[in-house]
Amino acid sequence: MRSPADRKRILDFVRAVLEDFLSAPDARGSRMAAGGRRPDILLDDNSPAPVFITLTANGRLRGCVGSLAPESDLLLTLAGTAIRSASRDRRFPPLLPGELAGTRIEVSILSPMEKAADASAIREKTHGVFLRRGGSSGLFLPQVWRQIRSKE
Repeated sequence: MRSPADRKRILDFVRAVLEDFLSAPDARGSRMAAGGRRPDILLDDNSPAPVFITLTANGRLRGCVGSLAPESDLLLTLAGTAIRSASRDRRFPPLLPGELAGTRIEVSILSPMEKAADASAIREKTHGVFLRRGGSSGLFLPQVWRQIRSKE
């Protein structure tokens, strides 16, 4: 579990990356995501971790991108994921600079996956769920529980 101070630093960092990127999408933001500029913040734990970033503007989803495999240290993974969420979620047009102020940013830093014995082992609004059946799979982040009637 991240400290409240780390959670605030992470959200501030992601918002700053998006502001930077949206002000010059081919320059500063993309260089940070590619590792060309090191973030100047310290976290209690910057170890690699899978990350998803969800952007919601005016109550509507505007982007949700992530990966189950970290790219690099946490901050660089956050930077790259933030930019992809704002610009490369194929379901939505890219986020515009004027939309960012009213955009809610949710950062999901995933812990290692554990197999659940059954549905009763899953805590709603706390656990995400990765489902696999045949050749298909899907990931449901903890915040998706708002939209699911029952975990069964």
